[in-house]
Amino acid sequence: MKNKNIFLGFLALFLAIMFIAHRGPTEVAPPAPFSEPVIAFVDAQDALYEQVREQVAPSVFKIVSGTMFRISIPSGVVTAQCPVISGSGFFVTRDGHGITAAHVIDMTEDDKACFETVKANLNEKKIPFSEVKRISITNAILADGRTLQMVVLAATSPENEDLALVQVAMPKGETIRPLAFSNATDLSDQTVAVVGAPFGIANLISTGKIGRAELHNGQYRLVVAPVYPGNSGGPVILLRDFRVVGIIDKVVVQGDAATNIAYAVPANVVVEFLHAHLPIYVF
Repeated sequence: MKNKNIFLGFLALFLAIMFIAHRGPTEVAPPAPFSEPVIAFVDAQDALYEQVREQVAPSVFKIVSGTMFRISIPSGVVTAQCPVISGSGFFVTRDGHGITAAHVIDMTEDDKACFETVKANLNEKKIPFSEVKRISITNAILADGRTLQMVVLAATSPENEDLALVQVAMPKGETIRPLAFSNATDLSDQTVAVVGAPFGIANLISTGKIGRAELHNGQYRLVVAPVYPGNSGGPVILLRDFRVVGIIDKVVVQGDAATNIAYAVPANVVVEFLHAHLPIYVF
């Protein structure tokens, strides 16, 4: 009787499997289509991103800064390459003047830490060294992928306005479209785009809002948008007219995670800086 029950159990399982296989895969109902207003909204957002990519992104560049030490030792010369720092900037004149955050191109602390590491390694190996030559290179990588040399013309302290005026060495006879600044004052809850090179990835666009009308600590404008390390120095674009309302300065990070909150230097502060250090600049 026991063997008979086992046989009947296997037979029922076999028949169930054959029945399922004969039916074929279970049909899944397709998802309900989006309503026309939702589709229209998505299409409008896609069109807006494309406009930002066409009208703004070509004027934004990635900044790459690096330092190398050439150190004389008894057997010759050794070189030490320090970690590369990246950030963002954008053009303010047709002949290659650009603006960024001062801390993007300020490598003082990074270079000091790098050299201390190099010196410790030489001391550990008991290798005496004499002359040390510091070679600093800062380049701008344009939206079309070209790498051009860049020099710093003026900069404020990162603890103050944190702004730097730079000159990108454009090829002779070539001009580039600069971005214009907005003089809008009522910006609370306005929709903006942030364009830059977060984590060194060039020409990424994110959208968000101006967090509130008043300035943080009387100096910075709050931006609520996906902003990450590397966005510093990049423009905050008012989407109603594609003009710059600020420059990303401080990205708020908790632990290793970004918080989608950043602070930007307001456009009027940037324009005052440009007037002081670039007399040819016309607002």
